[in-house]
Amino acid sequence: MDSFEHVIAMLLNREGFWTQTSLKVDLTAQDKKDIKRPTCPRWELDVVGYKGKGNKLLVMECKSYIDSYGVRTKTFKNPTSTEKARYKLFFDDKLRNVVLNRLAKQLVDSGSCKSKPTISFGLAAGNIYGEEEWLQNHFEEKGWKLWGPTDIYSKLAKLMDEDYENSIASVVAKLILRHQEKRLKNTIKAWKIKATRESVNTTLSELLKNKKHLGILDLFGKIDFDPNYHYKDHRSRKKSLRKGRGGVK
Repeated sequence: MDSFEHVIAMLLNREGFWTQTSLKVDLTAQDKKDIKRPTCPRWELDVVGYKGKGNKLLVMECKSYIDSYGVRTKTFKNPTSTEKARYKLFFDDKLRNVVLNRLAKQLVDSGSCKSKPTISFGLAAGNIYGEEEWLQNHFEEKGWKLWGPTDIYSKLAKLMDEDYENSIASVVAKLILRHQEKRLKNTIKAWKIKATRESVNTTLSELLKNKKHLGILDLFGKIDFDPNYHYKDHRSRKKSLRKGRGGVK
């Protein structure tokens, strides 16, 4: 199982879905003819979730891209043939409809879900390169779901206060996020700022949007300030020097 898929499946579990990763859809000969792929093997979907309440079926394609550029916004603006091949279900409407409808029938026939489920489709992206807001709006217009890095972080952050669960994703989230929260609280305390948990979570969320910001924490306590330094005196000396060179401009 792909680790990122495991995380997404676990988060869907928290929202009331039962999930299965790497689920294979058995396409019929007619299905393969309809999508013009006569030799196509069983189609594999990254994460499939089903919620009995509301009879909802959700399919999430997963692209972690944690240490790469990420899902490129321009891919959905001006896709190349290579990019279309990488995101087949997003660009081929016929393919998507055939695969999702066959999935629903397969689950209904096996007794895994009720008849005529409402089918939703989306993408979970561990990293996005470009205008995330544009991509979010584009997905909404298409009727798709998009879980970007900010959404995934927010969902993982909620695990901090939940009871212990023997899940790798849950344990890692608790260890890392609680440690970061503690560091941030200590920093805020040192700055003599009163903080509530809500403000800590909000600040931490903003910091994690740009990993470079976290380096600020490592500088705390390592910078020695000159107690005799007076910025006003320094400013006056600069003005005097500039006057001696022809006046202040």
